[in-house]
Amino acid sequence: MKKVLVVGEKTSQVKKFATVLCGNFTSKEQAKYVWTYTGTWSMTNTPIEFTFLPLAGHITSLETPNGYKWGECPPIKLITDEKAIVVKNQRKYVTILRKQIQQKDELWLALDPDSEGDNIALEVVNILSSNITKMKIPVKRIWNSSLTNNEIIRAFLQPKSWRNELALGVQGRRLIDAWLGFAGTVAQIVPVAREGL
Repeated sequence: MKKVLVVGEKTSQVKKFATVLCGNFTSKEQAKYVWTYTGTWSMTNTPIEFTFLPLAGHITSLETPNGYKWGECPPIKLITDEKAIVVKNQRKYVTILRKQIQQKDELWLALDPDSEGDNIALEVVNILSSNITKMKIPVKRIWNSSLTNNEIIRAFLQPKSWRNELALGVQGRRLIDAWLGFAGTVAQIVPVAREGL
C-alpha cells in the first residue's frame, strides 16, 4: 500500500477530501488546533493510505530582524541589505510536517487551485526540502476546480507534477510588498532618511 501525505489549506477542505475519498477515517491531534485525518482510498490499482494535514493558510511570514525595525535604520537599508528581511516559519507546522513526512512514499499538495495556493505549497516544499531530497519523495500537485465529489475524485486520480512558477510570482509580490511596506513605515519614523530613497 502506498502512503501519501496530503497537505491542504484549511480544515474544512481537508475533511471534505477525507470524507469523499476515504469514507471512514481516523483523526489525531498533532498540536493545539491541528489535526491529521487518515484513511484508505481504494479507487486506484494500488490502495493508498492518505494522511491529510490541514494548514492555516500561509505558514511563513516575512519579517525584519533586530537592527531593521522601526527607527533602527534608514529605509533604503531595508531594500538594499539582504539581511533586512527574513522568512519566519510557524514552528508547530515545521515540526508536524517533518514528523508526518516520515514513512511516506509521496507528498501531494492539495492547496487552493490558484497562485496563492501554489505559494503556500512552496512554503511546504521549502520546509520539507531536505526530507524530499534525502528520501527521494515525489511531490505532486492536486488541482481541483471545486469541492464537488466528482471533481475531488477526478483531481486525485490525476495528480500533476509539482511546478513552482505560479508560486514564485506570488513570492516576488510578497517580497516587494514587504520591502515597500517596511521601508515606508520606517520612512515615517525616520524622516531624515527619506533623502536616501
